[in-house]
Amino acid sequence: MKDVLVPANPSAEPTKYDAEKYGSKVNWSRQCMFIDGKPTVIVSGEFQYWRVPDKSRWKRILLQMKSLGLNTVRFYFHWGYHSPSEDSFISDGSRDIEELFNLCEELQLFVIAAPGPYICAETQGGGFPTWLLAKRNIRIRHLKRHFMKKFDARLAEYQNNYYRNILAIIRNHERTTNPTGCVILLQIENELLHKVPGITFADDEEMRSLASCARESGSTVPFFHNDDMPHGSWATGKKNHYLRNCWLPSTTQYRTDMYGVDLYFVFAPRDDRADRSSLAIGPFQIAGCAAFLEFFCIGGLGIGGDDLGCIHCLYKSTSAVGERATPPPNGWNTKSLSGYIDTLEKRFDGIGGAAEGAPVVCAETQVGWINQWARKRDYDDLYNYFGDSFSATLHSSLAAQGLTVVNYYTAYGGTNYGASGDAEVYTSYDYSAYIREFGKVSERGRRLRLKALFQRSFVKYGIAESVVDSSLISCSLPNLLLKVRRAARGNGGDSTKPRFIFLRNFSSTGKLEKSRFTLAYNDVAFPCELAFKDSLILPANVQLTDGLTMHLSTIPVVTRGVVDGAELWVLSLSDHPFGRVLFKVTGDLTSVQVQWATIDGTSTGSSKVSSSDKTAGESQWKAPLEELSQADLEGGENGSLPVDVSASTEANIGKCVSLAFHAPCAMSLLDQNGAVLMRMLAISDQDSKTFTALLDSSSDSYAPSAKVDFACAWGAEEICISPSGEVSIEAGQDDRTVYYIGSSTNPPDSSFIPVAPVVQEVLPGAFRLSLSPSIDSVLPPAEGHYLPLQHWRRRKINWSTDVEWKKIDYATERDPLDHHFTSGYTTYRCTFEASGGAKVSLKLNIRHIAMVYCDGHAVEGQFCYSHNAFSAGAMHAVDITWAGKKRVNLTKYLDSAKTSHEVVIAVMSLGQGRSPFLLNDVRNRRGLISASLSGSARNKRWDVYGVPVSSLNDPFNTTGLPLEAEAVAENFDSDSPRWDSFPGESPMRLDLKAEDGIQWLRTSFRGPEKSYRFPLCLKFEARDSVVICAWVNDLFIGRYMYDLGPQNDFYVMEGVVKSDAENSLVLAVMTMKDTPLHVTLGPWIVDGTSGNLSPSGKPFVLQKVL
Repeated sequence: MKDVLVPANPSAEPTKYDAEKYGSKVNWSRQCMFIDGKPTVIVSGEFQYWRVPDKSRWKRILLQMKSLGLNTVRFYFHWGYHSPSEDSFISDGSRDIEELFNLCEELQLFVIAAPGPYICAETQGGGFPTWLLAKRNIRIRHLKRHFMKKFDARLAEYQNNYYRNILAIIRNHERTTNPTGCVILLQIENELLHKVPGITFADDEEMRSLASCARESGSTVPFFHNDDMPHGSWATGKKNHYLRNCWLPSTTQYRTDMYGVDLYFVFAPRDDRADRSSLAIGPFQIAGCAAFLEFFCIGGLGIGGDDLGCIHCLYKSTSAVGERATPPPNGWNTKSLSGYIDTLEKRFDGIGGAAEGAPVVCAETQVGWINQWARKRDYDDLYNYFGDSFSATLHSSLAAQGLTVVNYYTAYGGTNYGASGDAEVYTSYDYSAYIREFGKVSERGRRLRLKALFQRSFVKYGIAESVVDSSLISCSLPNLLLKVRRAARGNGGDSTKPRFIFLRNFSSTGKLEKSRFTLAYNDVAFPCELAFKDSLILPANVQLTDGLTMHLSTIPVVTRGVVDGAELWVLSLSDHPFGRVLFKVTGDLTSVQVQWATIDGTSTGSSKVSSSDKTAGESQWKAPLEELSQADLEGGENGSLPVDVSASTEANIGKCVSLAFHAPCAMSLLDQNGAVLMRMLAISDQDSKTFTALLDSSSDSYAPSAKVDFACAWGAEEICISPSGEVSIEAGQDDRTVYYIGSSTNPPDSSFIPVAPVVQEVLPGAFRLSLSPSIDSVLPPAEGHYLPLQHWRRRKINWSTDVEWKKIDYATERDPLDHHFTSGYTTYRCTFEASGGAKVSLKLNIRHIAMVYCDGHAVEGQFCYSHNAFSAGAMHAVDITWAGKKRVNLTKYLDSAKTSHEVVIAVMSLGQGRSPFLLNDVRNRRGLISASLSGSARNKRWDVYGVPVSSLNDPFNTTGLPLEAEAVAENFDSDSPRWDSFPGESPMRLDLKAEDGIQWLRTSFRGPEKSYRFPLCLKFEARDSVVICAWVNDLFIGRYMYDLGPQNDFYVMEGVVKSDAENSLVLAVMTMKDTPLHVTLGPWIVDGTSGNLSPSGKPFVLQKVL
């Protein structure tokens, strides 16, 4: 295989991968990567550890990812998270990435490391630390302004220092130098657009500086970069030709070892929360009539400028904040996928360089989509929009294009706890991912698993290294036949090599109904069925033994492995099984016996066919595609048995044996001497949802376990099989039996018992475990199963006595970024003098939410936030800062008995921008944009208060409010006279008054039992403008904003909650109007398939069985 380990057309950069030295560990051919010399399909999922600050969940999430058929994980490493201050690099606690790598090596998950330094990821500053953003002489991302760059050597040095710190850890886990290391690829930078046709944007020195530093820091794995679209950025190493960017020096393009690209193509429809005249391009709202008027200082308040009464016809009413605007279920357009994905192989070949000499790294492709503040839809709506089968169909479509290195963004989204998100996203980062935020595996993830297990397990038969070859394949519905690929390597001619048939139903007729059709290979036609927006990958021409070749299966194959020396194929049967499996019989194989048993052992039997049978010399399956009989379509006539077998002779094939399955069962195929040729396990479609497998060493490049080489199991909500052979099981209320099959004759745990002997005879290594979950016993008896929240305590913030104000020069020092106040609130105070009866007004402009208090009285609130790229309060790009002003009359709030007065303006920022692509918006203004007192006010002095995040261990874990440390303290004194009781009509209802100002509320609850997985849902329901920052114990878990929404239900991370013990719930509350607030804490009541919240759903509580 030496020719495989010499990459074609390698990079000529000094930083190129040393294939001669390290190629035996990590390398590639044109079609796939080779790990330890073996072809490997990389099916990866994104996991952002910094969105899981309770690291006790890391292992479970990684295990869940492995159980979903993924063999790789990509990590973005967050510079700002690790370096809250300029002289720090924290790599312990929730930032212990050494432990993260150790877990991946323990679980045998490969890692794609993406240290940025820019990571985008909808996080504050795109991953850059606040202290660096505050250095205004530094050009972040080398941007001088939007779309214009100039290399900044000062930035490069800061970035290189960060690289040295992070790579000192990463390099120790690289597969090239560590025999058990997990890191196989290093991503340099992120979505650094180099060029589009005719225009070059990036400076090559950006990439060269980082890549050189990475090599100098000891990284030896291949480098790639993720192009934001298939433009060919950093792929060719050709001479730059500039048309417009004449300010950049002429250079040779930097070239990475492998070409990487992001593939995003389906975007949720906008919900018209604000200006419906706004132009939308892909996921971006650009601008409309509102922005035009804002440019002339007209309007800009509210959400998207919806204060503009003069163009009210362009707005939908936003008075009903809870009004839904849900996209249609399973509503994505099939042309979005087919138009973008189905030409990728040709496009990559056209790019050249790394894109044609190595497998393309799909660094990110979408699982769902992000959701923004102020939308009238939530992640449940987005889950419904993409549907259950989106990822499975996307995976089949990518595999049909020959992609063998694919990372799904994101397998687990996590939580924007505290202020870790940027201005676009709210607390939940659920993403409608494979693992929902609160930990449930979704149906989308379960369906992807079936495709991932198939593709990875058939590496042995050449699916990793394949070429397009559609010869001999035809379909009665031609538009369903996507592509056929043939193994590129192997002995014999092309006609003897395995084929993989990719089918996809994007038919415009039927809509969610199954299409039934026939598929023919070499003139043998078999029935097949496929639902709308679904896909199949079918194997063909797979030689199993010297005398037996699987000619075609139109029953979906889930995975394969080896049990007791023979192939085991797992099939998935629909409720009304449809399709067949045809084997070609050659050589000395004169008869075939089928021995079967239902998995519970209640039924068993056998059938035998031989070359002397009456029908064995006749053709059964040579027919025009559209003329198969109904009995053939339904799978045969002997439906009383789980499986039937028949023999035939087909013209272009010879002797054949076909199988039709009518019900789930295990089956052995025996030759005339009783030797096992292969085994099949047919499971129901319902059981396939819980099915998982640990693949054997022919499919995985990690060393096989000493305990078991192959194992699979099904029957419980969550089953994870670790490489050590250990099985972890968490069962739901309705789970009754877990079945396990392994290559070892020993059970994975003493709790398992062997299945019935008749089943063991057919399927050695099969065991079962009976379950009797007792979920109801741990659910609180109250309606909704809510936990008691009692003995509320309260302390109001006194802006005169509780705050250490910092005097500022209003003209030059009011930007929170200059003070490192980038998490939560920045509060301003203006003291002034005015005589009794004076008239005073305040003209105010803020970003994003504010409340004004005058002489201790609540005055008025203000919002300024927009989805438009050019508008007041723009979440991206250009914030029209001179728009969005509001005049507030303070006269009636002035204390007439005093001449000295104060105005307090508490401003909540939704986060710094992140400078996506070529936008220079990371320093867009936050906090107080402008404020002026008019009338009789004189002798004005300005002060500010906030929490400098560079002084904290965790830069996101603060509200920026006074009294925070006291309110969330573990040793809180509930009897302190500074805190009073705060009763409501019930323990779950709190009556809030604007006049109380911003206040801290605290209560406690008892954590669930440790032997159960019992994620908690914290729910807020208000009737008017309320802003809440919620803490559980020592973690700022999220922000609720009634006017912005859309989130009402918050995940309380299990690792934060102390089981069987008291926990604190602390709320920092600001209300603009008097309103009741209902607060509840209980289980997630969800739909069992999607994980969406549902009033008719069941509590998501699992019993830990093993």
